[in-house]
Amino acid sequence: MPLQNWMPCLNKYKGMKQEIKQLECLSHIASAIIENPSLSLSDFGIEKENSTERLKYTEFKPWNAVSIAHPGLYEEIAHLSNKYVIASSSNLSAIGLVAGATAAVATAAASGASATGIGIVVAPLILLWGYKKYKAKKLEQEQKERMYKELVAKRQAAINRNKQIYHELELKLRSQNSTMEQYKKEIEELKKQNSHLVELFEVLSEQMNQFRQAG
Repeated sequence: MPLQNWMPCLNKYKGMKQEIKQLECLSHIASAIIENPSLSLSDFGIEKENSTERLKYTEFKPWNAVSIAHPGLYEEIAHLSNKYVIASSSNLSAIGLVAGATAAVATAAASGASATGIGIVVAPLILLWGYKKYKAKKLEQEQKERMYKELVAKRQAAINRNKQIYHELELKLRSQNSTMEQYKKEIEELKKQNSHLVELFEVLSEQMNQFRQAG
């Protein structure tokens, strides 16, 4: 999806779990950096929190060049101000169809109908509530699985992009013109892009690790 078309997608955030929003935003930031490796995480208002060493969304200035180029992404980040970038394993494990949850809902619905003595009239309402709860959890599970696959793909895309840049860097370093001032500037820029993609890869890898821990 083109970066400039993200704004209409913000409507789907209504009712979406905070952690899914975090994952969506990280995916979009990854796309922007892969598309333009001159951008870094800090360009998106992401900084390391001193007390925890965890990456966090800080205040993202509306006049920031990134916010002007990608207004939809700016809106996403603004909604996550002061939130952590990485969704933790404990939070991820609470999203979706937790093991045994479906059976528990069904059991609660059945026992609630009989134990209270309310009987047949209220039983369908209890079962309907259980079904709605199940559908909501199922949707969360689908969103979580989709985001996992998406972030895995983004991590691979970051690797592939970095290979291209590294190859270009090698060619320039081997060139007989590598001592020329213009080549020096280009080499420094490629080195910077390389470091930005490595940084992105590490963040995506950490998010994958949190997914694995969540089970």
